[in-house]
Amino acid sequence: LLAALATVAAFALTSPYTLTDLAVLKRDFAYQALHMSQGHFGQEASGPGLLYYLKDVLAPGLGAPALVLAVVGLVWAALRRRGAWLAVALCAGPFLVGVAILSTRFERYMLPLLLPLAVGLAALPLLVGSLLADRPARLRRAVLGALAAVALLPALAGAVDYQLRKAAGSTLAEGREWILQHWMEEDPAVAMESYTPQVPSDHREGLTTQPFFQRLDEAQKRRLMDRPALRADAIPMNLSLIHI
Repeated sequence: LLAALATVAAFALTSPYTLTDLAVLKRDFAYQALHMSQGHFGQEASGPGLLYYLKDVLAPGLGAPALVLAVVGLVWAALRRRGAWLAVALCAGPFLVGVAILSTRFERYMLPLLLPLAVGLAALPLLVGSLLADRPARLRRAVLGALAAVALLPALAGAVDYQLRKAAGSTLAEGREWILQHWMEEDPAVAMESYTPQVPSDHREGLTTQPFFQRLDEAQKRRLMDRPALRADAIPMNLSLIHI
């Protein structure tokens, strides 16, 4: 209860502007509620949220062995030692379930879980070490070393694979190159949703009102105004890129 009250108080103190216009707050809250409940275009095929975050986000990001060991460590510590360990587990579990229920899903929604999972992974050698307290030190070191290898080596391999795939380019970059090669000379009008390829768009009307524009000489103004650009307009979420 105290944590919940502290959360509300911290939000109000750090974002007081949200409470200065209740009409805007009501409108924006309703929009976000619709946004989170309706989801984004294409996300309906990702399956149940809980399975998606565990299988497609946390397991590839942390490595499946590290994820399993972290959950085991956190649950084990919460049941055996309680106290702060139980508090962390009771925060992490409902958060995961609550986020999984939402229709809008992004990998970054799992960022708040990284610290609780790291705490759970750190609890495992502590608990295993206590079970082996009366065993030879060499055995304890071997068991803990094996746990570390099982947890860290798949995560390292996953990180290397991720960086290699990122270096190879993305579908957004390929889409942008295709648009620039095929549409720029046609001078089409395009409507773009957020998170689609970023292309040069026509901001000439807005440029002329900017103070910096008045300080340019005629050659600079002409160069800026004559640069290739698409006539682009933003459209609401849940729609794909449209070529008119």
